[in-house]
Parts: sequence; structure tokens; C-alpha cells
Amino acid sequence: MAGMSIGGIASGLDTETIINQLISVERNSQTLLKQKLTQQNEVVSALQGLNARAASLLTGAAALADPQAWTKVGATSSSSSVAVSTSNATGSGSLTFTVVQTASKASYTTAPVLAADAPQGEQRFTITSAKPGATPVDVVATSGAPADLAKAINAAGAGVVATTIQDASGAQRLLVTSATSGEQGDFSFGGAQPPALAAQLTPPRDAALDLGAGTFVRSATNTFPDLMAGVSVTISKVEDAPVTVTAAPDTAAVAKRVGGMVASLGVVLSEIADQTRSSVDDPGLLAGNSLLRGLQQQLVSAVSTAVPGATLKDVGIELTRQGTVTFDEAAFSAYAAKEPDRAKALTTAFSSALAGVARRASDSTTGTISLAVTSGQSTARDLTTRIEAWDTRLELRRASLERTYAALEVALQKNQSQSSWLAGALAGLPTYSS
Repeated sequence: MAGMSIGGIASGLDTETIINQLISVERNSQTLLKQKLTQQNEVVSALQGLNARAASLLTGAAALADPQAWTKVGATSSSSSVAVSTSNATGSGSLTFTVVQTASKASYTTAPVLAADAPQGEQRFTITSAKPGATPVDVVATSGAPADLAKAINAAGAGVVATTIQDASGAQRLLVTSATSGEQGDFSFGGAQPPALAAQLTPPRDAALDLGAGTFVRSATNTFPDLMAGVSVTISKVEDAPVTVTAAPDTAAVAKRVGGMVASLGVVLSEIADQTRSSVDDPGLLAGNSLLRGLQQQLVSAVSTAVPGATLKDVGIELTRQGTVTFDEAAFSAYAAKEPDRAKALTTAFSSALAGVARRASDSTTGTISLAVTSGQSTARDLTTRIEAWDTRLELRRASLERTYAALEVALQKNQSQSSWLAGALAGLPTYSS
């Protein structure tokens, strides 16, 4: 019966050890397959990592190959009190102005009142915004005490914020401030029992810039959205001295992106060199891989021949004798400021060449590395199937050997029994003397 072994009862042999040794010999073929699978998985993993790096290179290069990469505009301000920001700005130019005034919120206070002197009973009044067409908001306070008035005003949602302030005598004032700045942020009290406002602490005021020649720009807040196309300006204080805001192509941002692309290229080249090294003592996992060697040559060629008759050194990109690529951001920025069109042409051509090489390598459907990964995964699946088949084969072989040795023991035991009977029979025969 399968899985059962008679341990050399008749033969005196250690049949279990013999079977294990025979199976171990036959398992060598499976062991070799497992070693091949391990190596294959390592190769696939290495190719996947390189493919991911090539895809990253493609993303950066394709973005810079797009002429629109050079249309991004950055903005600067000549004053630290004037901040600038851009959003989809495309035009260049400058604007000079003085900051006439900053925006403020309307703020009013009532006369001080002691708790004992505050009007008693329910107080009804309205708050009306200065915005055109605003509807009065009804407010009902439980009493005329500043704290009760503040609570009712804040609950009314009238676009104002109320609080109380207390002086040394213990008397309280109601302080009411608009929630928004600008002239239209002003408000007024009305109705039957409005709080008596005693003083205006700050007026409602728009921020204003003087562009010269009697031209003013106003904003309800200290931010002027799209003061120039795609350029917003935020002021923090009055500036009598002229302030200049300049919008120009953001070559610094382009330089950072070029640097990132060259860094990605360096990672790919370094990875290929490491994986394909032909050292006798420590060869790379993909040593001798012609696909990667070809990719390496194509990438290097993109640096040296991307622009016929020109050198990328002008824009800070240089191929070293060691086969690496370096980028000088300062050189790029200087050349881009001096020759913007030429810098754009060189960078775009180089990026386009790199993108083409990276796409042919990493495209998920047709990329050479992607296809190598797919092929390697198929090989790994085939090896796994063959290893699993060996498990079944070895189980069957063990069962066969156990049956064979069990049958051998039974036969030997039977033979021994017959020999014992024959010996006994012969011993019982009469003996005759001559």
C-alpha cells in the first residue's frame, strides 16, 4: 500500500533510508529547476525596476519636449511687502504702482454700560449690509446687556462679528466688526431698539493701488486677483515708493525640470551599468544582456547627437568620459536668459530624443523592456509548473519504491520461511549408515 514501508524485517536493509536517498537523487532535477526559477525571478525583478525608471524618465522628458513647458510664467516683486503669485500666467511684462491704502473692516463700539444700567427685556433690531440690495437681518436679544447683544448678533448670521470689552470700572462695551473687509463690508443697525453706536474704530476701506496718470485699482481685500493676466498681488502695508511687479518666463522652473530629467537619465544609465557589468568575480545579474546594452547606447546617443551640429554643453548638459551625464543649472539659466529661443530649441530636441528612447523601452504594450518582463514572467510560470509536476512525480516514485521494497521483503520473508521448513524437513529424515 502507498506510503507504507517494511523496514528490512527480512532483508536487514534500512529500506527507508535507501528510498530517501534514491528520491534525493531524482529530486536534483527539481532542485535545478528551483534554482533557475529563483534566478529568473531576480532577472524579472531587475527588469521591472529598470522599466519603472525608464518610464519615469519618459514622463519627465515628454513634459519638457512639449513646447508649452516653456510658456509657464513666474512673477517677482521689487518690494517685500508686496507678494505675487501666478496661475496659468502666459504673458510677460511689468507693472509699476504705489500702494495707496490697505483694506480694512468696519468696526464700531457702543458706550460703556454697567450691568445694572443695561436695558432690560427683549431687544429687537436689524443689521443691514452696505452691499447693494442687501436685506435687513432681524436680531432678537434677551436684554440690552453687551454680552446678550453680542450673543444674539453672532447667532443671527448677519455678516458681522460681535464681542465685548470691559474697562477698569467694570463697564462693558459692545464691539461689532464686519466679517469682510472693503467698503461694501460696512453695515448699519436699524429697527425698534438698535444698539447705540458711540464710535467707529476702523472705517470700511478698499485696498487701492495708484498706477499713475490718475488710474487707480481697488479691491475689497488686500489681494488683487489677476492684476496682470494670471498674476495676483497681495499687499501688506502702504508703500509710497514705487513697486514693480514683473512677469517673465520661469526659466528657473524649467531648469529644475531639466535637472530632474538628467538625474532620471543618470539613474537609468547607472542601473544598466550595474546590472550588465562583466566582472569575472562579480558579474551583474543581466551581464551580457544585449537589449540593455543597446538601450544604453541609444540614451548616450541622444545626448551626443540629439541636435546635429550643436552641443548641449551650451545648456549645461554634458556627457562625461565615464559615460555619465551632468547638468549645470547655473550655465543653463545663464544661457536661457541670453538666448531663450536657442535654449528652448536645444532642450526640446534633447528631451524629445530621450522621450523617444524611453518610450520604445518602457511602453506597456510595445516597449522592449516591458516585453522582456512579460517573457520572463512567462518563463517563470513555466518553471513553476514544471516544479509542481516534479512534486507529483516524486510522490509517485516514492510510492512505487515503497511497494517494490515491501514486495521484496515479503518475498524474502516467504523464502526464508520455505528455507526453514525445508531445513526442518531434511533434519527429520532418517539417517542410514553404510
